[in-house]
Amino acid sequence: MRVRLLLCRCFLTAIIAGSLAPARADAQSPPAKTVLIIHGGPEEFPGNPAFDAALRTTLFAHPTLQIAAYSEYLENEEFSEAAYASLRDYIHIKLQTVRPDLVIANTAPALQFVLRYRDELFPDVPVLFAAAGTPPSVTRGEVAGISGILREPSHEETVELALHIHPAAKRLHVIAYAPAVEGFEARIRSSLAPFSKRVTITYAYEPTLPQMLDTVRRLPADSLIFYVRYSPITKGRVIFPDELLPEIAAAAPVPVYSALDHNIGKGVVGGMMRSGVSDARRLGDMALRILEGASPASMPISAAEVNPIFDWRQLRRWGISESRLPAGSGPWRW
Repeated sequence: MRVRLLLCRCFLTAIIAGSLAPARADAQSPPAKTVLIIHGGPEEFPGNPAFDAALRTTLFAHPTLQIAAYSEYLENEEFSEAAYASLRDYIHIKLQTVRPDLVIANTAPALQFVLRYRDELFPDVPVLFAAAGTPPSVTRGEVAGISGILREPSHEETVELALHIHPAAKRLHVIAYAPAVEGFEARIRSSLAPFSKRVTITYAYEPTLPQMLDTVRRLPADSLIFYVRYSPITKGRVIFPDELLPEIAAAAPVPVYSALDHNIGKGVVGGMMRSGVSDARRLGDMALRILEGASPASMPISAAEVNPIFDWRQLRRWGISESRLPAGSGPWRW
């Protein structure tokens, strides 16, 4: 009996000692993977918080990989080209002790920044992007180790949808005013030019919100409003694309449509929209594959999905029957 008790005590002591002993090197967890996320605009820019949160949720859900994610913001509209050099210097200092395993660029300006300083800051590191356009070097396949999601604007699709829902509309008033953004209005005019054969198109040009609201209130009943952005420069700071939308929509005597999903809930009826959250999740799935060892070359650049999304409150406000909406419309926002 004493011999059995002694053996048990010895066995228990061995178990305790083993549990307290340092783990062997070959049993340690692999080092964490590091992801650097670069967003265009400041942290609070419309769409950035939701995109970043969805991307991180996807990355951190991996069952075995330990992932560290760092987010930086280009603030390109606030500081123009100065933002590029400042962020480059900051990242250069920050990455002296941490080398990213993957870089993700959200928006075209962020992608331009990444490609401009890639060789200097993170050479040969794979790059993923979500952007409205791709630089010619990427389109021609001259840049290795890069893939992503193309989020081209759905302006034409949204206007087509609005005219389908409102076949009696004779006028389209386009609010696309951002004088601080080079070439912004010209791009919108070019994309919507074909609709001039079907409706009379007018464009916002009012430099102050009171002037804008006065114009909107006087729109004829056979009009529709297509809202892209209204960012006057009268307040001494950058006005975010959605900041003044609620006031404009409240003053509008006719329905307002938009192609941006983060404008839902701010007075627009709806539009053909790409979901920033859905795109972030897709990008996160692609990122996990790369962190597991896949090559970006195995993932061709693909287009983001476009879906009809509406706000049921605005449908009710304007008396728009659900039967006039395309099949598969949603989700309904409360």
